[in-house]
Amino acid sequence: MLKKIKLQDAVGTKLAHDLTEIRPGEFKGAAFQKGHTVCNEDLCHLQKLGKNHLYLIDLAEDEIHEDQAAAILASGLAGEGIEWQNKPREGKIKLLAERDGLFTVNTASLAAFNMIDEVMCATLHNHTLIKKGELVAATRAIPLGHETGANRAGGSHCATKWCYPVGQSHAASQSGVGHYRQ
Repeated sequence: MLKKIKLQDAVGTKLAHDLTEIRPGEFKGAAFQKGHTVCNEDLCHLQKLGKNHLYLIDLAEDEIHEDQAAAILASGLAGEGIEWQNKPREGKIKLLAERDGLFTVNTASLAAFNMIDEVMCATLHNHTLIKKGELVAATRAIPLGHETGANRAGGSHCATKWCYPVGQSHAASQSGVGHYRQ
């Protein structure tokens, strides 16, 4: 699945995943994005990021990339009134409010989901007032590759076997804050 190569041997290879850069107080995000072809000019920057090796990915037939796994997770986790875009970044997908309202969390499902190895979901607190487009949750598939078998959380059976909607957005009524209608 993963093959470790020395940085100097990486020139000409495509990155299998985003590489994160953190500069405290200045920047946190992808310094290099998945699919970027490493060139000689990148080596110094990669070394400054602490990279002496990179990993090539060779997914087996029964494996999927972390980005595909994150999309499967988002699909299973998004309840009524929650939307997401299939634009994973660093193996993460954001879940957003489709409308203004009250965000509710199925805390038992969220806790059960977060007990599964290699995946996670973080949400706003239960009963939070939200605005359309607001970030209400995010999910992540942690390793770079995931098995697609029924026993794996990132696999093709995720939406039916492992994932349960954990959050919903209830439309707010016009009568005042704190009231909602379904």
